[in-house]
Amino acid sequence: MVYGMLPFLIIPILSYVIYRFSADSKASKERIKQFESEESYQQRLATVFQKLERELESAAVQTVDSPEGASYPISKSNLHPLVTPAQKRMAEWLNQLPFQKHLAFFPGVRNSHGMIICRDSRRFEQHKRGESVVRHWADHLVF
Repeated sequence: MVYGMLPFLIIPILSYVIYRFSADSKASKERIKQFESEESYQQRLATVFQKLERELESAAVQTVDSPEGASYPISKSNLHPLVTPAQKRMAEWLNQLPFQKHLAFFPGVRNSHGMIICRDSRRFEQHKRGESVVRHWADHLVF
């Protein structure tokens, strides 16, 4: 009995869902427009960008001026550190491994980790580009 009414129920349900999405979208656009028109929003955004720019400049100066050549810049503000002490220890431990490091560069790729390890080449076509890295590891792995 219920299955016979299903075609009649789909149309009102689908209509309601479309209506809700369009109404919510319109309300959201109006809120964003109102928020962006406020002068305080623009001032706050400019302040945030200025603070971020100062922190990036400070981190770059710390990295370049480091006496030992490799620095891990820490933010001076109340924000989280750029590199935590635990991350520093992990980097030191990884640098002590007896492996030769090789540079792998994939232009136009924001995060290459999944590609380098060829994580899921069936699902992500771009991961196939990392097969050469995996083949290099396999060819040069010494036991």
